[in-house]
Amino acid sequence: MKVWLGKRIDLPSQFLQMPQGGIEKDETTTDAMHRELREEVGLHQSDVKILHRCKNWQYYDFPYDISLKLWKGSYKGQRQKWFLIQVLDVDSINIHTKNPEFLEGKWCSIDTVVASAVPFKRDVYRSVIKTFYPIVKKRSKSSLVTRPAP
Repeated sequence: MKVWLGKRIDLPSQFLQMPQGGIEKDETTTDAMHRELREEVGLHQSDVKILHRCKNWQYYDFPYDISLKLWKGSYKGQRQKWFLIQVLDVDSINIHTKNPEFLEGKWCSIDTVVASAVPFKRDVYRSVIKTFYPIVKKRSKSSLVTRPAP
C-alpha cells in the first residue's frame, strides 16, 4: 500500500507528513477531514472513499521552538481523529491550492511513513498505522488500489 506524504512549505526540512489539520467550530470530524483534504491537496469528497476511522483521539505536542516560530507560541499541540481513505483518482491530488501547505508530495510505502515523519509526530503515525494496517492488509487481498505501482 502507498501513502501520500508531503513536504511542508512553512517548515521546510527532510521530513514529510500526511495531510492533516484542525476542526472548525461546529464541524464534524468527517467534515473537517474533507475540508482539509480540499485545502491541502485539492481533493473533493467525490475523489475519496472513507474506508475506516480511528475510534480514539491521537495527541502530540509541538516542540516549543516550532510553536513559537509558526504560531507565536499560541498552539501547544494537536488532538486528531484519523481516517483511512482511498483516493479514487490519484491524478486529482493538487498541492497548488489557494493557500498551499506543501512544497511537494509523493506516494510512499506504508513501511516508510514513520521514519519519514518529523520526530514529534512519529508516535501518532505509528499508532495510526497500527490501527489501519490490518484493514489495509485485508483489503489488499481484494480490490483496493491506492496508487499504481511504478
